[in-house]
Amino acid sequence: MTTKLTEAYSNVVEKEIEWLWYPYIARGKLTIIQGDPGDGKTTLALFLASELSKEISQRENIIGLSDKVSQTIYQSAEDGIEDTVKPRLNVLGANCNNIHFINIKNVLSFNSLEIEKSIIEVKADLLILDPLQSFLGKDKSMNNISDLREVLNGLIKVAARTNCSVVLIGHMNKASNMKDLYRGLGSIDIVAVARSIMLVKRLNEDSDKRVILNLKNNLAKQGKPMSFELTEKEGFKWLGHIDGDRTSEIFLKTENKKMKSTCMLLLEVLSKGQVKATEIFQFMREKGISVRTVKEAKKHLNIETFKEQNIWIWRLADSNNNE
Repeated sequence: MTTKLTEAYSNVVEKEIEWLWYPYIARGKLTIIQGDPGDGKTTLALFLASELSKEISQRENIIGLSDKVSQTIYQSAEDGIEDTVKPRLNVLGANCNNIHFINIKNVLSFNSLEIEKSIIEVKADLLILDPLQSFLGKDKSMNNISDLREVLNGLIKVAARTNCSVVLIGHMNKASNMKDLYRGLGSIDIVAVARSIMLVKRLNEDSDKRVILNLKNNLAKQGKPMSFELTEKEGFKWLGHIDGDRTSEIFLKTENKKMKSTCMLLLEVLSKGQVKATEIFQFMREKGISVRTVKEAKKHLNIETFKEQNIWIWRLADSNNNE
């Protein structure tokens, strides 16, 4: 008897996508959080694990985050468990009973059987592997498409079978002339297989604020940009949604690094209200930014300019009026 190789789509039972954090992290799918060193991608991942470990009444107001207390496996190949990971979780107020690590002597890789067994053991809702290049396995290359497809496809199948969200933390390369979506280390195939890609980036070079951008989303409309702040005094501070249209335009359409930085700095200056043009130019001059560059940056933003007692004022608005 010949085995039937095909199946009609009419026989497929449809199901809705489930979300751990809508629309950024889907259940049973692969997500990447990437960013430059020190910009806070690991901090964001630990924060999410921490928030998911808590009861709803103890959480920050994170729109779209699952309201269920969740189990997370956070596996770091770079930071010590006792002296770095556990202290950082404690600072974030995590319930560490709900956050786990895979305790094996062998080197863990994407195709290790222990990953699926561990997810099933703790009924994990979220698996975080940090950084992704440390889990490729022996003799596998970040730049070899066949190597990546082999190990990542296996991980994708594990995610689907267990309905566990898998988040990989990725470093960025130094090619500042490339789009941020393609600056992740390794083959572009990594970008292709991920269903969602999030970028963590400093608001500007001198700021403690970080922007979270949903660079790619195959499962829903791209999520709105969000922000958090890292300071020595207050530590981690969740800021929530920011102006999505302006921020997306700056990061996704403006490729010049200096212009991006100037735009974000200008957006931060004007985020609390109107400011005198002379004060803006003076502030920017102290940052080493010329008047000409500031005026060019203004064109990328919805900035309204008007006179008040013969003094030019700038403010964020829905339309541009030139001086």
